[in-house]
Amino acid sequence: VGEGQISNVYKTEVELLQTACEKMYGTPTVPFTFVVVTKRISTRFFAPNSGTIKNPQPGTVVDTVVTDPTKYDFFLVSQYVRQGTVNPTHYNVIEDTLKLPPDIMQRLTFKLTHMYY
Repeated sequence: VGEGQISNVYKTEVELLQTACEKMYGTPTVPFTFVVVTKRISTRFFAPNSGTIKNPQPGTVVDTVVTDPTKYDFFLVSQYVRQGTVNPTHYNVIEDTLKLPPDIMQRLTFKLTHMYY
């Protein structure tokens, strides 16, 4: 999902989920967190290494400086690469009624990236 499509995702996906929860449970206040994941980004991060640079370690989270201070978003490096530059993934939390602390959400997200296969 591109940056320009996030409001459309909110209007369609999140609002439909809220409506379905209200029909199923009788209340629109079922807590959940809805995260939009963007993999095709041009942002790259590097870690200092004795006067040179290297790829950041898997599990590295960047949630300040290059993120939007008006949004709940973060970048996560979830894999190790032997050659080339690691590609971080951008996560936008567009609905958060579950209210997990950011550190817990980021750690959970990192662990969930290893459940794909």
